[in-house]
Amino acid sequence: MIDTSENLIIIKGQIRTPEIESCQNYDGSYKIVFRNVPSAYTYKEENVLWLTDPDKPDPNNYQIISKGRALSNIKALSIFKAGSHNYWHICFQNGKEYDYREKDLEIIESCLGESRSKSIFEYLKKVADANELKADDGTKLLAKQYEKIHFIANNRAIAVYLNPQKYKMQTQTASTLIFPFGCNASQQKAVQAAFENQISVVQGPPGTGKTQTILNIIANILVRGKTVQVVSNNNSAIVNVLEKLSKYDMGFIVALLGSTANKEKFIETQEEEKQYPEDFESWHDTDADQPQFLNQIHHQTEELKSIFSKQERLAMARQEIQALKIEWQHYQQEFGTKEFTFQQRKSSSSADLLNLWNECQQFAEKEQSSSLRGIAAFIQRLKWLFFKFRSKAICKIPDKGFYKREMSLIIADFQILFYQTKYAELEVEIDTLEKELANKDAAEMARQMADTSMKYLKNQLFHTYGNNHDKPIFTLPDLKNNWREVQKEYPIILSTTFSSLSSLQRDAVYDYIIMDEASQVSVETGALALSCAKNAIIVGDTMQLPNVVTEENKETLNFIANACLIKPEYDCANMSFLQSVCKVIPNVPQTLLREHYRCHPRIINFCNQKFYGGDLVIMTRDKGEEDVICAIRT
Repeated sequence: MIDTSENLIIIKGQIRTPEIESCQNYDGSYKIVFRNVPSAYTYKEENVLWLTDPDKPDPNNYQIISKGRALSNIKALSIFKAGSHNYWHICFQNGKEYDYREKDLEIIESCLGESRSKSIFEYLKKVADANELKADDGTKLLAKQYEKIHFIANNRAIAVYLNPQKYKMQTQTASTLIFPFGCNASQQKAVQAAFENQISVVQGPPGTGKTQTILNIIANILVRGKTVQVVSNNNSAIVNVLEKLSKYDMGFIVALLGSTANKEKFIETQEEEKQYPEDFESWHDTDADQPQFLNQIHHQTEELKSIFSKQERLAMARQEIQALKIEWQHYQQEFGTKEFTFQQRKSSSSADLLNLWNECQQFAEKEQSSSLRGIAAFIQRLKWLFFKFRSKAICKIPDKGFYKREMSLIIADFQILFYQTKYAELEVEIDTLEKELANKDAAEMARQMADTSMKYLKNQLFHTYGNNHDKPIFTLPDLKNNWREVQKEYPIILSTTFSSLSSLQRDAVYDYIIMDEASQVSVETGALALSCAKNAIIVGDTMQLPNVVTEENKETLNFIANACLIKPEYDCANMSFLQSVCKVIPNVPQTLLREHYRCHPRIINFCNQKFYGGDLVIMTRDKGEEDVICAIRT
């Protein structure tokens, strides 16, 4: 009898192994005896493909789907290879065996079948066991969820996080994006990155529109017919998302789940709170059904990019001129003011003067540091002659004795002229940009783009849900047993990060997960959340306070890390999840939300220079208020 786990025989394109009692090769032909048939059949060699020596992977590392149905209770696998074609022999726990062409199967491999991913996951599982956060039944919340995980599809976001060398981030070109909640330049970039990369990071201090960015990402997920789970350690953050969507009558597609209490409340209140909008018919817009409607949104978005660029440059110019004023005041306090008799030529700029200033400084430093001799002195004199020639090309210097003075006086002249020239340049640039933006009415253009995007979003939602049927009412068991139907009706699920796997059935998968305030999420908690989604958007700010780890917990976590030989970038004692993602995947697309709309310019600019490297664009205006910020010596 043929061993079907070691042999696979294809006759004239048909898999016949289960029917065959024996097979022998005789001089270019095969003699095959079928079961319950006494005589042998002879086949030409070209009509028979006899495959042996199959690969035998661990079935626990595979999820196999045939004709839309997941195959379960698999005991053993044999994979036969024939050139570019593979065949799978599957043995089930009940003793049955079946053969499949690989092209007829959907095969998903577990990332936990790979050693590095497995070892890091085991480390995170040990850390979770040390976490004392309790579930509703009194058991350890995170440990309980980790213990139930034996398979993680390698198309989940966590696969990239566990081993970015093996599982490369998937990328794609984003189709036309919509911005129904308004946007600025940085938010446009963040939303685009979210749909072009499997994992992306959005950072920014308070007041830069992180929630607005999240809402726009959600909107684009919805029009693509996808699902999303929004999580945060902070309940108020996810409730804020629900409130903002409800403000636009979209609360009917949002389910706040996670904890048992939240799920029970959702089940009890869904009939009253989650009905379709009364004016749902008005959401249908025939214009939005036309293909050119998306083109209109694309055109509006592209036009706004130019406006945003000018707004950003105007804000930066205002910051620069304010900083220049302060710098000039300090200069006057230290060195006083003086009259000088030369000017720059019309073709020269403040950048030219700054270069002259810096070169003079270098000549002065060399004069003080050493006395040059021989060739070195000759070269230095040539450089000085060349400098004088260039400076006269940039500035009108009538006095022949100008360069015979002390170097400090020459430097002072270039400094003063630089400040005056730079100030004049900024004034001209600001005036030009203000006039250009006044002619464009940027605020009205942004409003029109948001309105057009909102029409498109609501029209898409109407086509999905507005077919005159009653809103489905789900029971508590439905959240597990019929989770796909729940997702269809509620494509936006909200949960705390700790309970991200508890909202629906444990194996439920989301197209996207958005993790807010990720700088306050622990590594083991964040990784767990990534295990249930194909794509991830990590939102937070590494400049904000990280998650709190007590000294006692740190000692325990250090012991676990040392025992597991864990790399620093996964270290749960010293990393927030946001920090860890940025270290583990150094090429992860990161967008800093630069435009700040909340604080007084002098207050936020202190943070800007101190923590953000001057990258923030301050959109508020300084109206000359006194004592906005001061230092208090204690």
